[in-house]
Amino acid sequence: MTAAGVFGPMNYDDERSDWVGGSTIRITSASPSANQPNRKELKLSVSRVKEAATEEEKTQLELRSAFEKAYSETASEVADAFASAFKEKAAEHKEVEEMRRRAEAGDGWAMHALGHWYGNGMKGLEKDLNKSFEWISKSHEANCAAGTSELGRFYLNGEGVQRNQVHGMTLLAEAAMLGSQCACFKLGVSYANGFDGMPEDKQAAKRWFAKVESASVKDLVPASVHEASWFSTWLEQQP
Repeated sequence: MTAAGVFGPMNYDDERSDWVGGSTIRITSASPSANQPNRKELKLSVSRVKEAATEEEKTQLELRSAFEKAYSETASEVADAFASAFKEKAAEHKEVEEMRRRAEAGDGWAMHALGHWYGNGMKGLEKDLNKSFEWISKSHEANCAAGTSELGRFYLNGEGVQRNQVHGMTLLAEAAMLGSQCACFKLGVSYANGFDGMPEDKQAAKRWFAKVESASVKDLVPASVHEASWFSTWLEQQP
C-alpha cells in the first residue's frame, strides 16, 4: 500500500501535517526571509557597486592625470630655470673674459671693473680681496678716477692692505678732483659726520654732495646720486 493510501493525498500547501510516531508535526513550507534581498534588490546592489567602482576608477584617473600634469609642469619649470641659469652663467663668463682682455690691454675702467667684481664675488668670480686690490691698484696707476676712488676706500677700510687713513683720504681727494662721483660722495659723508679724520664741516659736505650729480666719472649707483642731491639741499636749509 502506498503512502497515499494510508495517509490520503499529500497536501503541499503552506502548512501540512505528517504522522511521525503518532504525533502531528506542523511543517511550514520555505518562504523568502525578510532579511534576505530578493532578486531585484540584488541586481540594484550589484549595479550600485559597479557605479561606485566606476566612480573610484574615474577619481583615480583624474588624480593621476592631475599629478602627471603637475609633475610635467614642475619638470618644465625646473628645466627652464636651469637653462636660464646656464645662459646667465655663460653670459657672465663671456663678460668677465671680455673685461679681462680689455684690462690686460691697458683699459683702466676694465681694471676697476675686475677689481670690483673680485672684491664683491660678482659675475661668477670667487671673492678674493688680494686680486681685487691688485686690479684696483692697476686701475689707479692707469689714471682711472674710479680706480683711484676705490683704492682710497681700500686704505680707509684696510681691505686687502694695511689700513692707512691719511693715504686713503688723499686718494679720495685726488679721485674727486678727477671727476669720480663716488669720491665726491664719500668726501661729503666724511665732512658731514666728521669721519675718517676729517673735521665736521657742513659747508664742505654740502659742496662735495653738490658736485656728485655733475661729476664726469659715473662710478656711483643712481640711488646714491639721488641721496647726495637730497643731502645737499637739506644742508643748504640748515642754519
